[in-house]
Amino acid sequence: MSENYQSETSHLDDSRCDQFKDRINMLSERLGGSSQLARLSGVSESVVRKWKAGSSEPTLSRLKAIAEAGGVSVQWLATGEESQSTAGLRSFSGSCLEAVNQSFKQAGLHIDARWHEMVANIAEKRGLDSQDLDDIASLVQSEAEISSEFALIPGYRVEVSAGPGSAINEEKPTRFLAFRHKWLRFRQLKAENLALVFARGDSMEPTIHDNNTLMIDTSKTELVDGSIYVIRTDNHLVVKRVQKLINKGVLLLSDNKEYKEQELQPSEALDLAVIGKVVWIGKDV
Repeated sequence: MSENYQSETSHLDDSRCDQFKDRINMLSERLGGSSQLARLSGVSESVVRKWKAGSSEPTLSRLKAIAEAGGVSVQWLATGEESQSTAGLRSFSGSCLEAVNQSFKQAGLHIDARWHEMVANIAEKRGLDSQDLDDIASLVQSEAEISSEFALIPGYRVEVSAGPGSAINEEKPTRFLAFRHKWLRFRQLKAENLALVFARGDSMEPTIHDNNTLMIDTSKTELVDGSIYVIRTDNHLVVKRVQKLINKGVLLLSDNKEYKEQELQPSEALDLAVIGKVVWIGKDV
């Protein structure tokens, strides 16, 4: 069958959409939460949370990515207004939504109705036919099976120094690595708190080698003696073992004994930003 689905457009509830944060919160709710919006639009969940709180707003390129992911117009997302040629969130023709429901049913999918609506929205916007919908359902089924077994942890093109220090490059995820939910539960880790970064330098050898992948738990920012943390200091990220001092200062320790320890006075320690604790190191043998 090659029938295309078309529909008229409809306005969102303008009473809830005066500010950008209102619109991004509505869109996030529609798509299933911050993590889903982040994944679909290719940005980090922490950035989405800032938008939802109203503490920051996206660049134009990210605004386009969000609009594309949510099936809304850039104009509506940016301003809350629509023109005759652009629409906010499209309404669904009965035939399109029914076709999506049928494709998902045939694929054995049992997922939230919001996903049905989102796929119907995309189908209407792009003129997809029933074969396209079957293909989408098959892909969603495969991803659902993977998601039930694995958590996809975002990786960032961010280098943390195991030497003199390296600046942050960007916050946008550039890759995802799969870790079993069972392993995360065993380690008492939550996927939403985890991030992957690269190590640079040799000051943490033999524990951490140059270019190793580090998993950090961003919820663990309380320093514990002997543990390894990613820390921001002087606008650089470093990875070091820590030791707290009696005077409330902090020692930053390198496992490579060729590097001297760095003692931070209490006033300096207060300025440290602990990004998270290193909980896993990926390395070649």
